[in-house]
Amino acid sequence: MYQVFTCIRDDHSWTSVALAVVILLLSSVSAMLVFHRGQLSQNLRARRVWAAASGITTGLGIWATHFVAMLGYDPGFAVEFDGTITVLSAFVSIAAFLITSQILISEMTTIRRIVCAIIASAGVASMHYYGMSGLHVSGLIEYDASLVLTSLLICGVFFGLTYTIGLSEEDRWRNLIGLAMSALAVAGLHYTGASAVNIIPLRGLSNAAWTVQAATVELWIVLSIIAIVLVASLAAGLDEVLFRLHVRQKRHMGVLADAATESLFIVSTDGVILDANAASEKLLGISKREIKGRNSADLLQVSTHDFEPGLPEADLGERVLKIPTGQRVPVIISRTTEEGGKTPFTVISVRDERKRHEYEKEIRTLAFEDQLTGIANRAAFQRHASRLLERQNSHDVSILLVDLNGFKSINDQFGHAAGDLVLQTIAVRLKRAAGGAALVARLGGDEFALLVHGVCDKSAISQMAEECLKVSSQPINLRQSTVLVGASIGVAFCRSKRETLPGIMKAADRALYAAKGDGWNGVRFYDDALHAEHEMRSQLEYDLHQACRKNEFELYYQPKVDATTRLTVGYEALIRWNRPGHGLVYPDTFIPIAEQGTLINEIGAWTLFRACEQACAWPDGQTVAVNLSGRQFLDPNLVSTVRAALEKSGLAPERLELEVTETALVQNSELAANVLTKLKRIGIKIALDDFGTGYSSLSYVRQLPFDRIKIDRSFVCDLNHDKRASSIIDTIIFLGKALNIGIVAEGVETEAQAKYLAAISCRELQGYHIAKPMPHAQTILRGGHGACAVA
Repeated sequence: MYQVFTCIRDDHSWTSVALAVVILLLSSVSAMLVFHRGQLSQNLRARRVWAAASGITTGLGIWATHFVAMLGYDPGFAVEFDGTITVLSAFVSIAAFLITSQILISEMTTIRRIVCAIIASAGVASMHYYGMSGLHVSGLIEYDASLVLTSLLICGVFFGLTYTIGLSEEDRWRNLIGLAMSALAVAGLHYTGASAVNIIPLRGLSNAAWTVQAATVELWIVLSIIAIVLVASLAAGLDEVLFRLHVRQKRHMGVLADAATESLFIVSTDGVILDANAASEKLLGISKREIKGRNSADLLQVSTHDFEPGLPEADLGERVLKIPTGQRVPVIISRTTEEGGKTPFTVISVRDERKRHEYEKEIRTLAFEDQLTGIANRAAFQRHASRLLERQNSHDVSILLVDLNGFKSINDQFGHAAGDLVLQTIAVRLKRAAGGAALVARLGGDEFALLVHGVCDKSAISQMAEECLKVSSQPINLRQSTVLVGASIGVAFCRSKRETLPGIMKAADRALYAAKGDGWNGVRFYDDALHAEHEMRSQLEYDLHQACRKNEFELYYQPKVDATTRLTVGYEALIRWNRPGHGLVYPDTFIPIAEQGTLINEIGAWTLFRACEQACAWPDGQTVAVNLSGRQFLDPNLVSTVRAALEKSGLAPERLELEVTETALVQNSELAANVLTKLKRIGIKIALDDFGTGYSSLSYVRQLPFDRIKIDRSFVCDLNHDKRASSIIDTIIFLGKALNIGIVAEGVETEAQAKYLAAISCRELQGYHIAKPMPHAQTILRGGHGACAVA
């Protein structure tokens, strides 16, 4: 040992010793940084590239350390180096550490560490003594065998410590120990090996084919140092960039995790919570600091078995979680296991279901509860009724339909807010009247329904219906007034197991229609008599469809005459139905049925075409009048139908007169005004029929383009014995004169009525005293000349 110390002190420059130590430490640190960077890489190819860079840095650094120390060695005479051996010795060192880096980059097992220690020791020793053989001096070089063996032992021991206990992926102190041990291994080998050299001066020894001066070797070393520094800088720079990317990625992942609405927990394999996001704090009501380190089985009420590695991703289902604040929260828990690293973990996702439950409750409320009254709506009523009818004893189910009387007038007079208050009040009263024995629902508008089950007694149902009528008829206090509503009720029973809800509802609706027809505030049960009546009505409706298809209609004409000359000025077309097996059917029987659907449009179009066609055979100047129903105003083809009838028949437009009632105008006054204006443009005449029976006649006369006004037969009938009737007729005729509108008196049945009307300047007369309605053939025979024949 003293000889080694003497060699370092006397034969080596201290500057070279210090420089060698710096180079060795610099290369070792650079190599370690590069190697660890390779360990962080997820790609195998990238790991091996980083490992190769680490091996080159280590081998080149040790070689540079060796030759810097050699340059500092002064035996007392000139020294030269064999260039080939010097270069090859660098490759020996690099090759050794390339092999060790590739072995360790995959896995650091004990066997791998021992093998690498042996390879590193052998490589450094080979580089040292092979490089020493390239030293050319004017002398004979001898080696002390004991010191050579000592140098090899030192190298092997310290490299063994370096690779067995001095390298770690995570422990920084072990890495520092490894750096120190590797430095001692290299330094110990070099200086002990250098002290083993004994140079005997001689002359005449052969020179190498390629010798390198010390200055050249020094240049090589400087270049090697530059390479090491560059690699170190690259490693450090990449490490800094990757570190920043890692930090940024970690921060982004943290932001993403905290932005998630679900609570996320990172749990170790033994069930300990390692981390959590911001949503977990909101869910559990405690901070992240309190969450970390807690046992997931206690905090999340899940089994530790759920966190074992190897388990697939799974949904653990919906559970009720008892949080630290004491609340019970419905949640859905799912699990994802991550096994990419050496420390597998599980991500537990907990989704708070409180809002979903609230939304579902709200949706159920919106779906099955009437928003205005708070009682069941149509959907809830139908669902509950269908379930009751599916039972075996469904014959105890009955339905009461309740329709309020005069509700529209309340809306029109007091506004919709008052109407809403009425509906709310009636709903409360009906529920009280039902007394829990029935489901009370609002089907829409002012229509309510009671679904009763378990009650088979008709008298009990009747009593409930009467109670509903009673509470509905009680006064309702609005803000500044009191109103009376009342109701009509139709009742239907489930008669057999084959009954369906649509069938029972249809029966109850028919009973309600009958109750309203009998007068307000009444109850009607759907019984055999009502069933027979509706069957007859259904048959009538079917036959009416067949009549349209088979052309079973016929037009009768009632003449209108000039009040002074009694000459015929026109006819009113009146439809009749020659129903097979029943004879002649008047319009009062079948027109209301036709108006319930679209048949009225088909019948009205037939009437227009036939009336125009037959009127062409009459003398010029005679008009034909055709009645329009309120439903026909809803037909978008009405105007085009009238125009087509005129064009096909060739009848002059001024000879066609369309009669409309005030009732038709009330149904949709704006639409009626628009249609009448279009019809007037064609050139036809418009007459207001049944004048005086409506509540806004004068308004219509002022606004709409009427050519004639027909005084209702009720006024003409009372003409001889009611002064008020005659006064009204006088007023109407005066109104007609003032507005230049012709007046026609309907229902003239006596000569006295005809003379009185003529005396007060009524323009035209119509009625049984003039003539009864007659087929078209008789109108041709009658012609239009001379006084009328009293029918």
